[in-house]
Amino acid sequence: MSKLRYPLLLSAIMLAACGSDDSSSVPDDSTPVEENTPVEDNTPAVDLPDNFDLQVQLNDPLEGDVHFYIGRWYPCSDTHPEFCTADDNLDYDEDLNNVFTPDSTKYEMTIKASDLKREMGQSINPQVADGQFTILDLMLYVSKIRDDFHIDYQFDESIATYRFVTSFDNDGNGTFDENDGEENFENANWYPRFTYTGGNFKREIGPPTLEAMYERPEEFMLRPNAEVRYEPFTPVMTERRDYVQALEVQRLKDNDGKVVLGEIQVDFGDGNVITIAENITVDNYNLRPDLFVDGVYTIADALMTAHNDESLNVDIGFTVWPTLSTGSNVGAYAITSVQGDRAEGFNGWLMYSGENETASDFFADGIMGGMTPTVATILGNRAKYCPWIEDMTEQQAQWCIDDFNNIFGGNMLHHMSDSWVINYPHEVVKLKKSSQNGLWMVPAYHYADGQYEWYDINKAVAPMDDSHFGWGIADCSQCHSIDNVHLDGDSPLLPSTAEPYYCAQCHGSNGAPTGHGEESRCHWCHSEDKQMINHGGASLKLQVQDIECHESIVDESGNAVKGPCANTLAETKGRPVHDKGNNIGAYYEADMLSSGSSDYHMDSQFPDPYSCITCHPNTQMDVNTSAN
Repeated sequence: MSKLRYPLLLSAIMLAACGSDDSSSVPDDSTPVEENTPVEDNTPAVDLPDNFDLQVQLNDPLEGDVHFYIGRWYPCSDTHPEFCTADDNLDYDEDLNNVFTPDSTKYEMTIKASDLKREMGQSINPQVADGQFTILDLMLYVSKIRDDFHIDYQFDESIATYRFVTSFDNDGNGTFDENDGEENFENANWYPRFTYTGGNFKREIGPPTLEAMYERPEEFMLRPNAEVRYEPFTPVMTERRDYVQALEVQRLKDNDGKVVLGEIQVDFGDGNVITIAENITVDNYNLRPDLFVDGVYTIADALMTAHNDESLNVDIGFTVWPTLSTGSNVGAYAITSVQGDRAEGFNGWLMYSGENETASDFFADGIMGGMTPTVATILGNRAKYCPWIEDMTEQQAQWCIDDFNNIFGGNMLHHMSDSWVINYPHEVVKLKKSSQNGLWMVPAYHYADGQYEWYDINKAVAPMDDSHFGWGIADCSQCHSIDNVHLDGDSPLLPSTAEPYYCAQCHGSNGAPTGHGEESRCHWCHSEDKQMINHGGASLKLQVQDIECHESIVDESGNAVKGPCANTLAETKGRPVHDKGNNIGAYYEADMLSSGSSDYHMDSQFPDPYSCITCHPNTQMDVNTSAN
């Protein structure tokens, strides 16, 4: 064994409201905080499969920062006082006083991607594209640059990945020895956890333990703003992970080196799980040449193979998720429809993947983790808690709690199908339709819900063409006001303000491109990578503290919610804001920005999605539900 020594810019996404972006004027009643700057479109035309709503070849380089944490996280308690803050001047309940690491200068690192690239040169995995790196590369980079942290490695054919022996100079005496503690001296149970960025908002999913994975770290791509916690697990976790990886290796051997996915399951939201495809010999589509060299197999490849097999009658569609309105830089192809059942806003498709028998390995109840079971509870419910451990001892029961009391991990990761590598094939991919609106407590608007009007521009009686001086300009109010249009009284039913999508019902789309399948929450994607400039207040950034909730949002007593929406909802709806240390009662920062149209705020001139669907109609829309 030896220590290693090594020398979301998306574009071409269609606009989500009327017209193009040629001007920077804004309505008089807007209070801009920050003007958006358009992203230049240098993306060449591509020919993606026809089940991709957007013909956009993703190019998502590793840039900016990534974050690395050494050691386990424990909630503040008498057992672990090192995770309790001594600061009594907190902005929230001082009894909730977790810290993220005992010492941020020692256990926490923010690493520039440029430094990682310069030091490592290229990934340890030759299947990774130039300029891209994996979680394993990050681990080895930290081992290389720190004197108090050391990883030895050796490849193990039985699990087709590396085993690690890790030492950490926990007592800071300059040597690795038994005084650092059993967990920190030549320990073979260290392994990474991860989470990809949740963006600017603090509604992080799950506690600071991050997500434990059974995947191989040299196949797990490192993305901008990712967080990796490298820690000593218990022998129970190591044994379970080895077991899963060995099953994958054997599955590849059993199929003569072919990647064969056992089955694709679907739950359409009613709890009834059906299998729609079995024993799929996966073809390679090379969907992410920015991440991998040709020949790497991903879950997206498996889904595409099933989709293209005429004998299976499987229909799976994809769309692009760029950097989202929350600031989360996803940069991936997201599953948007299964068997014709399309995602709409918060009502979308979740994905799980792994072995059927590992689906319930992680057993915490609720997003925030719920109650931690006792050792007695574990021992008394063998069918639910770590059932693969035979003749479980009290020590093993405690290890089961330590490593598996989380809602996310194993099969259930925040990981996208086009970067989830299955060169050693999984047994199952499960797709589940789920509504997240109740979780996030914001209104769900759909173009045909009757809450606001949208208009069928196919009925436009006086559509404009490119001879109009304002052709292609989204915001009609830049040149027209209610006071200077239709002065002859030929259109008496005018809105109180100049609303371009209202005009579009008679004058057409004014050169706006057609839609691309979405029917709600257009702001979700049209925010950072492809911003909607020149679309009135929808083009602006607003301070969260200045955004009042929609009138339709009520508290638990049925009263309309007023004031800063993000914080007020957290207070009244029971979905508390929590900070990185899992302290409930924190608040969104006063200077945090949100899109002009968002889940908390709807622009009056360009209401999302009604104006978007009016001017960018989708071919599959039901015009019989039109307001006009």
